[in-house]
Amino acid sequence: MSVPFTETLSSLLQTKWTSAGTGLAVNDIFWSHTQYEAISQLEGITQKAIISVYNPPAPVKSVPQSREFALVDELAIVDILLKPVNYATVEVALQVRETIIMWLQKIIQQNQFIISGQSLVQVEKEVVKAEAQIWIRSAWLVKGSRFQIST
Repeated sequence: MSVPFTETLSSLLQTKWTSAGTGLAVNDIFWSHTQYEAISQLEGITQKAIISVYNPPAPVKSVPQSREFALVDELAIVDILLKPVNYATVEVALQVRETIIMWLQKIIQQNQFIISGQSLVQVEKEVVKAEAQIWIRSAWLVKGSRFQIST
């Protein structure tokens, strides 16, 4: 049994994390595997940032390419939440969010062909970008593609 794409992606991000120009250590981030875990516990989370990697609805699509194999696309959301209260100003928190986004895109691009269980991984698009009084958020759709032999 292979490791789920979301766990593989989250592990890659945690392993490759450097302060990424944000001043945040890996321990300054609450790493989550569900959309609701972090949001429901937002007040109790002491870290400065939350990065959740989870599946959207209908995360897997298989398209037959021939009788022998299919192209399987698996989707994941990388959701970045920052609590503005942990930064000097809201503008600083917004800058940190943008720096994390650039880092995310760079790490996935640099590792797109070597992520376990996938032939190619790429950042598709931003699906949420929002600011509120208690959090600043950006969520990105990431797609992993692989070939699967038909049985």
